[in-house]
Amino acid sequence: MLSLCMCWFCAVLTADPRWSTLFIGEVVTLTCDVGGEDSDWEYRFYNDNGLDLPYYSVHYYKFPITSTDGGNPDTGTVLNNTHIQASKGGGYRCIGQRETSDYQSYISDEVAILITLTIKPVITTQPNWSEIFEDEKITLTCEVQGGGATDWLYEWRNSQSSLGGYERSLQLTASQFLTGRYTCRATRSDDIYSSTSWSEAFKPSVLPRPEAELSSSKYNMSDGSRVTLTCSVKQSHGWKYFWYRDKNQHDTNVYSRQYEVSQEGLYRCRGGRGDPIYYTQYSDMITITKIIPNKATLTLQHDRPQFYQGETVALRCDVEGGNTGWEYEWETSSPVKPANAKEFRVESVSSRHQGEYRCKGKMMSGQQRSSISISHSESCQSPTLHL
Repeated sequence: MLSLCMCWFCAVLTADPRWSTLFIGEVVTLTCDVGGEDSDWEYRFYNDNGLDLPYYSVHYYKFPITSTDGGNPDTGTVLNNTHIQASKGGGYRCIGQRETSDYQSYISDEVAILITLTIKPVITTQPNWSEIFEDEKITLTCEVQGGGATDWLYEWRNSQSSLGGYERSLQLTASQFLTGRYTCRATRSDDIYSSTSWSEAFKPSVLPRPEAELSSSKYNMSDGSRVTLTCSVKQSHGWKYFWYRDKNQHDTNVYSRQYEVSQEGLYRCRGGRGDPIYYTQYSDMITITKIIPNKATLTLQHDRPQFYQGETVALRCDVEGGNTGWEYEWETSSPVKPANAKEFRVESVSSRHQGEYRCKGKMMSGQQRSSISISHSESCQSPTLHL
């Protein structure tokens, strides 16, 4: 059998308005009722923030929510036995006591009065970029402007979900999963019942990692000249530029958008910003080639301008300025294609070898080759057959 017992002498505390969070300027009425038909009760109100009033015969009390900023906090005063002026929120309770004896009721349950201050925090971002990219690290900071030297505890939430902790800053790594609206508020460390309003929401918009684009004023250069390379990131701002040649050797002394080079090679670049540095994707590679001014000379090694079928003929390609470090290429209109060697030798010439011949040299430089222009060409004479 379940037995229900009514608490005849339990104090019940109610608040009007009924919502627990109030703003500066609003007025709260607390009413303390003790069960039973007797009316010879006195009532005592107190909270956990230091307010403790003596017993009075009036069972309700009013107090306005006032700001403590700029003055000394008022812990509570009695006005005409009916009003309490308090500057802080808190957990309020009441208790009844007989006027004619020391008999007391049970203490009421707590009613929490939370105060929302007029101060509104602002969320700032660091780095303060207009656009945020995937995998970029950002820090959100809850700034209480006009809060003076007050010590605050901070609360963060994302689309109604609390993020926990009491830190002023929140660190995030941007990704496609970083969604929602981030807001913050601050609570006085010496008064957990007094908080600011929630800040305006910060809604991150995360973009894919940007690409760097590389262009050149020209792609060939002569000895002693320079080529200007330009690296650009079209999205957002705040970039510095990192340059690479061949085996990803970065020139650590250059971070500008334009870079003058005097060496041939494969070049690429990328942008970076922030600390730690957030990098864009690499640009496509471009090849810078050095034009060498050496001349190629093609000579026919034969003792007369006409030769007969079956004779031996040699064509020789010479490059002025040195005979080492060169590769040779041949072009001909004849059906016989010479090998890529310095000399093209025909042991037994025939009508199949008739045509125009050209050669050029390429100097090896690492994995890059530099072409030289052709200065001379020879045509094989039509064979004269001797019967």
